[in-house]
Amino acid sequence: MDLKIIALTPQYAAAQLTFAADDPCCREHFPGFPVLPGSVAAAAMLHLAQSMNPETSWAIQRLRCLRFAPPGAYEIHVCRTAHGLSGSMAPVGSTSVVVQAQLQ
Repeated sequence: MDLKIIALTPQYAAAQLTFAADDPCCREHFPGFPVLPGSVAAAAMLHLAQSMNPETSWAIQRLRCLRFAPPGAYEIHVCRTAHGLSGSMAPVGSTSVVVQAQLQ
């Protein structure tokens, strides 16, 4: 698994997350049908939030897995909102969001 930050400001961060079917996080999730666990997407969003604002302790308030995330490359975006931060994850080159989160 690889997470590369590609944009970073105090208001916005983006990263590319790539993982393969044989990645350790997919071994049991699910055998024969590997998908990224929602907890890994949440951890990546928290990492971006901390990178944006290192002096703040962020927590996931709401996480929605909208569809399965099979092995491949994904873009993760975290941006400041009036109520904290909003995060999303979609396949690279797609607007089809697979995971959404609210962070505070």
